[in-house]
Amino acid sequence: MPDPDPDGVFAGVPDAFGRLWTPHRLAYIQGAGKPTGPGAHEGCPFCVAPTLTDEEALIVARGELVYAILNLYPYNSGHVLVCPYRHVADYAELSVAESVEFGDFTIRAIRALRDYTRARTRLVQVRTRCWQRLEKLLESALVKVSSVASKLTTESAKDMVKAMIAGQRDPRTLAALARGRMKAKHDDLVEALDGMFDDHHGELAQMLLDQIAFCDTRIGQLTARITGSVAAMPEAWGVDGDGTTGPDAGTGPDAAVAGVPGRPGRLDAGRRAGHLGHTAAGPAADP
Repeated sequence: MPDPDPDGVFAGVPDAFGRLWTPHRLAYIQGAGKPTGPGAHEGCPFCVAPTLTDEEALIVARGELVYAILNLYPYNSGHVLVCPYRHVADYAELSVAESVEFGDFTIRAIRALRDYTRARTRLVQVRTRCWQRLEKLLESALVKVSSVASKLTTESAKDMVKAMIAGQRDPRTLAALARGRMKAKHDDLVEALDGMFDDHHGELAQMLLDQIAFCDTRIGQLTARITGSVAAMPEAWGVDGDGTTGPDAGTGPDAAVAGVPGRPGRLDAGRRAGHLGHTAAGPAADP
């Protein structure tokens, strides 16, 4: 896909869409990639995308009648659109076969989100077990730092463990690494750190810290993916006349607040696709 900011005019530093402020969308606002007319031949980005490679178009899955694509101008990281190959103006114009595959792709997206949350839970459990093993390892070396620090995950405790791994054995030097309120417990730390920690303890402790760091990285990645997907859902919900809100609210004639078209979380799969009902002004290109 062409660079939406060839002259580098966007403000700020790229941060993987970590902020709600999204200057990368300026390219769309200024007209990049918008259809020039209502016809399928007049630049519809969702008609053009299937003709490109998956890498060029950001397509993540292709079916027989529909495909899933990452939004080039996302509100949240991981924003996925489900689009029919056929250029139609309304969800009701989909064929039965198209609507079935549409629903299948939507279900698969929900299942992926569920898989993300379960994978994150498992990683958190693994990380917790690593901290527990590290504490038992220190206790086997007669190092009782966790009896003074509330937990090993405090920055002070981590600094002391890393210093022991690096070869520092003097309890007073280790206790001097305490931060904040932990400094007031200097004498207790000296006593707790006066153990029999040696090189083989250090080797095992480093392995556990490496595994914890790996889990931290993966948990962060999954958290960002989950947060981006979930945060967009309530924003798409509307409100029915009786005040009810939810994924399918705001779609009826008596809706108090209409749901936001083109956003994830709507049961209205056709509108969520962003490929249906677009006009010459091209709102569908701004999902």
